[in-house]
Amino acid sequence: MDGSKIRKKDKNPRENANILSVATFFYTIPTFLKGLKKDFDEEDLYDTYSGHKSSTLGDKIEQLWIKELERSRTTNKKPSLSKVLFQCFGFDLLYIGVILLFNELVVKTIQILSLGELVSFYMTMTEDSNKNEAYVYAAKIILCSLFAVLIGQPTSMSGYHVGIKMRIACCSLIYRKAIRLSRMAFEKTTTGQMVNLISNDVKSFDRFSQMSNFIWIAPIQTIFLSYFMYKEAGYCSIFGVIFLFAFIPLHFYMGKMLSIYRAKSAARTDERIRLMNEIILGIPVIKMYTWEEPFAKLVALYRNLEMKAIRILSHIKGIYSACINLNSKIALFLTILSYVLINNKINAQQVFVLTGLYNLLRQTMVVFFSNGVSLTAETYVCIKRITTLLLLEEANDIYQENDLQDNAIVIKNVSSKWSSKLEYTLSNLNLNIPRGGLTSIIGLVGSGKSSLLNVILREMPVTDGDVFVKGRISYSSQEPWLFQETVKQNILFGSEYDHQRYQNVVKVCALQNDFRRLPHSDLTIVGDKGASLSGGQKARINLARTIYKEADIYLLDDPLSAVDTHVGKEIFEKCIKRHLKGKTVVLVTHQLQYLKNVDYIVVLDNGSVLALGSPLELQQSGIDFAKFLQDSSQEDDKKYEAQRSESICSKVSIDDEKVESAALLVEQKVTGSISGSVYKEYIKSGTNWCTFSSILALFIGLQVIVSGSDYFLAYWVNIEQNQDEQDTAQMRKTCLIGYSCFIFVLIVVSAVRSIVFIETNVKISINLHNRMFQNVIRATLRFFNLNPSGRILNRFSKDMGAIDELLPNIVITSVVNAWLILPVVIITVVFYFLRILYIGTSRSIKRLEGLTKSPVISHLNASLRGLATIRAAKAETLLIAEFDNHQDLNTCASFLFLATSKAFGFWLDLCCVVYISIVTLSSLLSHSEKFGGNVGLIISQALTLTGIFQWGMRQLAELENQMTSVERVLEYNDIETEDLKTQLQNVANDWPKHGKIEFVNLSLQYFQDEAPILKNVSFKVDPLQKIGIIGRTGAGKSSLINALFRLADIEGIVLIDGVDTKNISLHKVRSKISIIPQEPILFSGSVRDNLDPFDEFTDEVIWNALEKVELKDTVRNLVSGLTSELFEGGSNLSVGQRQLMCLARALLRNNKILVLDEATANVDHLTDALIQNTIRNQFTHCTVLTIAHRLDTVIDCDKVLVMDAGQIVEYDQPHVLLQNTEGVFYGMVQETGKTISQMLMGTAKTNFDGINEAH
Repeated sequence: MDGSKIRKKDKNPRENANILSVATFFYTIPTFLKGLKKDFDEEDLYDTYSGHKSSTLGDKIEQLWIKELERSRTTNKKPSLSKVLFQCFGFDLLYIGVILLFNELVVKTIQILSLGELVSFYMTMTEDSNKNEAYVYAAKIILCSLFAVLIGQPTSMSGYHVGIKMRIACCSLIYRKAIRLSRMAFEKTTTGQMVNLISNDVKSFDRFSQMSNFIWIAPIQTIFLSYFMYKEAGYCSIFGVIFLFAFIPLHFYMGKMLSIYRAKSAARTDERIRLMNEIILGIPVIKMYTWEEPFAKLVALYRNLEMKAIRILSHIKGIYSACINLNSKIALFLTILSYVLINNKINAQQVFVLTGLYNLLRQTMVVFFSNGVSLTAETYVCIKRITTLLLLEEANDIYQENDLQDNAIVIKNVSSKWSSKLEYTLSNLNLNIPRGGLTSIIGLVGSGKSSLLNVILREMPVTDGDVFVKGRISYSSQEPWLFQETVKQNILFGSEYDHQRYQNVVKVCALQNDFRRLPHSDLTIVGDKGASLSGGQKARINLARTIYKEADIYLLDDPLSAVDTHVGKEIFEKCIKRHLKGKTVVLVTHQLQYLKNVDYIVVLDNGSVLALGSPLELQQSGIDFAKFLQDSSQEDDKKYEAQRSESICSKVSIDDEKVESAALLVEQKVTGSISGSVYKEYIKSGTNWCTFSSILALFIGLQVIVSGSDYFLAYWVNIEQNQDEQDTAQMRKTCLIGYSCFIFVLIVVSAVRSIVFIETNVKISINLHNRMFQNVIRATLRFFNLNPSGRILNRFSKDMGAIDELLPNIVITSVVNAWLILPVVIITVVFYFLRILYIGTSRSIKRLEGLTKSPVISHLNASLRGLATIRAAKAETLLIAEFDNHQDLNTCASFLFLATSKAFGFWLDLCCVVYISIVTLSSLLSHSEKFGGNVGLIISQALTLTGIFQWGMRQLAELENQMTSVERVLEYNDIETEDLKTQLQNVANDWPKHGKIEFVNLSLQYFQDEAPILKNVSFKVDPLQKIGIIGRTGAGKSSLINALFRLADIEGIVLIDGVDTKNISLHKVRSKISIIPQEPILFSGSVRDNLDPFDEFTDEVIWNALEKVELKDTVRNLVSGLTSELFEGGSNLSVGQRQLMCLARALLRNNKILVLDEATANVDHLTDALIQNTIRNQFTHCTVLTIAHRLDTVIDCDKVLVMDAGQIVEYDQPHVLLQNTEGVFYGMVQETGKTISQMLMGTAKTNFDGINEAH
């Protein structure tokens, strides 16, 4: 996006690794050595492995998806993303499956049978027995263990390779689709859904690629192993196999249920993340309206619905876990029971071969097969959700061209609307826009001005008629769209840097003075949505980007509203008239003073052309367009103003806010090991230490019972081997009862453990989320200005996803097997040192993986806010490349983490092979007498113990890695928050009664070590006065309002009715001040919720407020009136209508103080007049502070406050200020031109005389 060069990184060590290095993970050693010396930073990451390049994989899957769409059109079948993914990666998956089949079918089976032969040897061993035979069996056991390691871990890594590729390809495909979505498509999807797809859903591909092959491997192995079971126990083995098979329908049913509840939980998560996105982007307005409580309740509602689905999902997985733990034990029990009941004598060889075969069958059929089914179900849901997105309607960017003669744009009989459910926004529109001239589009709120530009841009669907465009287009949106990079990169937007052109554009857009004031000139970092800039600066940078691009046609959507009169005049004369001379310029404006200098005027009314022609032609035809704009009655309608939805929510302008690049861009990364306090907080979030100890006892107790049953079985077969026939019946009965008791207790404890653990984890997850949300919604505005929305959303999406579902599974394995470490002292030491080598590196890389995910989400968010600008600039390729760069960085961290994890597992497995070799050979070298059962128990336990132990060590390390998600969530416990409730001074409920405001020696700065924005400001506002606040961009106007609302730390005093606001609770102060912001903020939800979230007013009162702002008919015409749903950002209303909604909010609040922060900057003069008249008539009991660029908005105020560089320059009645011909206010009035300046001065004189007469 930024057009900057990518930093050169070292080549990925996997790139040139030979086959031996890949098989033994030797290529990861340099990474481990680097991790021993220091924590990894982003600069330490390697270049992305060539097989994981996002651009390559994205291109590949996109081409195949296009072919699939073409096939579906010809065959009338629904396109299948699954088929596309199989075409891309299916062969690789099947190849891995063949290797896994060999490992499971041959290597592991031979190992078990060799153990049986060794046990049999000891059972029949005599003094004449040849021990070489035993050495052969032992060698087979050791070699099979070695081959299992050499095949297992590298094959597993290959599976992850495929999963990573699938994830990367789908993320790239999602983004490419996202920037092509039509505006109508956003009725069926949300930003939250797309964020959830690329942060949570696609993670299923990584795990799916590991287990999917076992869906077909397991049945083959079942048949194969059943043969050997039959050889050992005859028909009795059928009972155990049938028992295992009986669970297969249950597995499929559970898989179906998993799919259903995965879809439900994903949909709930989509809603929660969408809401969080709106809250984060609209947080200043939420704070000023004191709406924290209703939004907290809404988030809690969505979170509870989400956790309800996750709870059920977790219990289903708990049943899976119970089946996995118990199946082989019960199957073995049924086989032995039936075998003994028909008076057969069991021996050690049979027991340990059957145990090994059932364990292998359980692992493959129950564990791997079950995981394969559940993960395939999860992945199916993910693919289905992605497919739904991919099939949404795309914007049409194909322009028709024919012989337009002298016209640049020709519109013939065009009717257009945003949705089939809405009325036509443009109706039977006919319009020719001449080439090379300046055309101005004017009209009322909702008349279709921005819709007309969007029709030209092909953003708005045309239902009838044709649009012809000849030439390249550059577009400037009304609501500025900026991305998080330097000012310079925002202007260049991927275009090549031309010094002379760049300097000219900066000059004509009046940015030179701003560059001098910014801390790093044009290299100053622009925050999320331009958070580090004032409203005027954002508007001019947005315009500069449009002007810098070489084009034939320039579409400018009201670029002059957000700047003051002087700057507006400069931009119009130098930029629009001179710099763009000879170009086709279409200018939407409400600034009537410029209309006489345009070539062509189009007057729109209710979606149709009311009048068109040159200013002279309109005057000669008898149409006074100025009079029309000022006197005509307003006809609002429920149109989309497409570009309005580019910026879902706005932030309070921060004048000249100086944000250091590093502080804004670089997310802070914790270093070192996970603190013990993180584990402590995690446990405390869902339980106390007593309950935790009980849960731990359940885990350990279960494992004791499992191992106890194995020891009891060995004891039984040893007795059988030496028991006299006459005592056999009683002994078998006793052993059967004892073994049955073990199995029964095992079932009960397993069920209790699963239920208790899942409920505890759900509680932990809920509490961690709620605590983080409470801190975020109470965080200071500075926190949101320093942290991009994607960075915050990453905590609520990816990190919470890990805490909700991934972390519990790892905790189970870690806790269950930790106690088994104790008896193996030597191998413990070796494993410990391997863990030291591994954990520092993996933990550091895991943190980086979380950090590098934030830019991916931020980039998607920013792109969705600026779709029209991006598509108009034909910058899709640039944006896709930038997304791929962000994803490559995240992929590199993800791959390094997986590679080091697999290397750690591989080396642990090799140590286990050595340990198994020692145990096996020591049993041969010992000359003491042994029972066959003891030999089998020693070796089988060694095989089991080392496997469990190394898995436990890996899971303990993985636990620490995944705890980084908890660590990142807990970081938000320490952010600076506002104390909303505490107050030092009690005031009456009806405070303030009068609305008197005093600022005494007020200074304000947003960041320490920076110059203050407001400097010793002192002035007084008497009750009921209407004060206009004006000044150049960056003068400190909005900062004055921030100080009033206490959105930043201040020095000095702000008094309201003589009460220092520092002594009153923030909630009380803000709730007593109403504000109408420059960029109106509406949230998805009903009209009523947007006006009255606390449900304080009756419908009658709300309808009355809507009638006063002339929105009653508009809302009544919506589908469900007050309960009609507004889209994300209120985008199914025009900007003017949204502004009037904010005015209705102020009417309902009925406070003594009203603030208008450039509230009429983006509306026409009639709407401006409506707002001003409503304020005069409905807020006569209020003190009103109005920030404005339009001088006609403040000229009739009781006083005007003129600011510059954070100080008060002038403050008096407008007429009094105009008597000073050297004054700033006088100069600003004169800059409007002779006619308008005379009108303004006349208005000021009339009001002055009226006030004097009243006194």
